[in-house]
Amino acid sequence: FVFRVLAGGYITGIWISQWAILLTFVLALVLAIGKRRGELINSQINGKTRKALDGYNIQFADIVLAVSCSLAIICYVMFTLSPDVQSRFNQNIFYTTFFVIFVFLRYLQQTLVYNKTESPTKTFYRDKYIQVTVLLWIISFVLMIYFK
Repeated sequence: FVFRVLAGGYITGIWISQWAILLTFVLALVLAIGKRRGELINSQINGKTRKALDGYNIQFADIVLAVSCSLAIICYVMFTLSPDVQSRFNQNIFYTTFFVIFVFLRYLQQTLVYNKTESPTKTFYRDKYIQVTVLLWIISFVLMIYFK
């Protein structure tokens, strides 16, 4: 994912914030660990496991997931506060952080409490709270960019 972001920035000639690059990496980590955790839960239920899961257990996945979500929020905050982003978009872009925090907390709840995140795509399409929050984030982001 990081290479795609870098390649896209290079091809289009658009500067990519170091925070956006780091955020992309951390988001990929969140999704991967969430999937692995779901696989671990399923392997406990039906006894089948893949060799790739040998280096994981649920406690490790929970810790890495919580740390990764925290890092993603921090990276997003730093992205919104970086001078280049604020001058290019809007100084109020920071306020979109509240939506981001809610989505990560909801994702953690779905993962840690309800064990529903083996497929992040299904989680997105099934969870109305995440859908509405992402929509509100997009709307607020667009409004702040185009209506400084």
